[in-house]
Amino acid sequence: MLTTSNILVALSVGFAAAAPTVFPLPDGFPNLAPGSPQLQQVQTTAGGTLGNGPPPTGLAPDTVNSFGLIAFNEILEVAFFSELVSNIRARADGYQLDPLIEAFNLKVLDAVVAFNQQEELHALTANAIRQANNADAIQPCSFKFPVGDFESAIALAQTLTDVVLGVLQDVEVNAITANGVAGAPLMQAISSILGQEGQQDGYYRTLQLKRPSAEPFLTGNARAFAFNALRSFVDGDCPSLNEIHFPVFGPLNVVNQPCGDETVYFNVTTTANSTIDEHSQKLVYLNGGNLPLVQDFKVENKTGDVTVLSAFFPHDKNVMDGLTVAAIVKADGKLDSNDGVADATLFGPGLIEVN
Repeated sequence: MLTTSNILVALSVGFAAAAPTVFPLPDGFPNLAPGSPQLQQVQTTAGGTLGNGPPPTGLAPDTVNSFGLIAFNEILEVAFFSELVSNIRARADGYQLDPLIEAFNLKVLDAVVAFNQQEELHALTANAIRQANNADAIQPCSFKFPVGDFESAIALAQTLTDVVLGVLQDVEVNAITANGVAGAPLMQAISSILGQEGQQDGYYRTLQLKRPSAEPFLTGNARAFAFNALRSFVDGDCPSLNEIHFPVFGPLNVVNQPCGDETVYFNVTTTANSTIDEHSQKLVYLNGGNLPLVQDFKVENKTGDVTVLSAFFPHDKNVMDGLTVAAIVKADGKLDSNDGVADATLFGPGLIEVN
């Protein structure tokens, strides 16, 4: 685990953390015109260029919607990494890397800057595909990230990337389902992004002194779960949110992160249109390449509109390392696939990270 003793040095004098990212960025993103010096600089820093072939056209509306989700995610990551780069460069409180290992500091900064520029190119690619299919480009939002130092930022970067690695699997499956053979050319672009995100994830895990790879088959996800996880970071204006068409669930907050077999506690906030009922609902875990794991849950207490519930996390028997996605669902739903679970979801996703 990344700790203050082996990576960060707590200094008595620091600087205020950077303000939330404001778009457009100093490099021009998202307004990077083809052939412009600004785009060329982004590509140079990213280590490669945008694909120079034409974006696919004639895609099914469901697939165009998927690329709205991808663009939304990539723009969020651009905002996140822009903020992280600013904090490292400014030596903000909590982001002051070890002054005794300057070469390490420069390598970390170089990596984060490259990740940021690579995410910009991912976002431009997703929006180009949308525009080639007569859909509007997804515009940046105002975001707020619950991090206060380098350590928590890298942990969140890992979780965000784990969510992306899972949802890109779902995007591929749905693209082939919706478009048939015509969707095949998309697989190269999506798989290329998936592999690049996997390289990032291994780096974040290594910085935390974890194994670079969490599990043999990364946890699959559903697009609706990723959408709900990402929109929780929106804080203010988000002009394109209604252009991305997935259901909105009630939040499912994980109170304690398990280390193995143990009881996990969650809390939810109910409304006039949503309730918690342990008899007609179930808790479902998604982990690895496995079918959904359906569990009973117990209501522990209710205070006003906040309900605390608990469920057993069967880690050891199922070897549930890496990311696990949790959801409260209708018990009579079709719970034999990730998308089926999403269709039956009332509250979620709860994100659990083990190892």
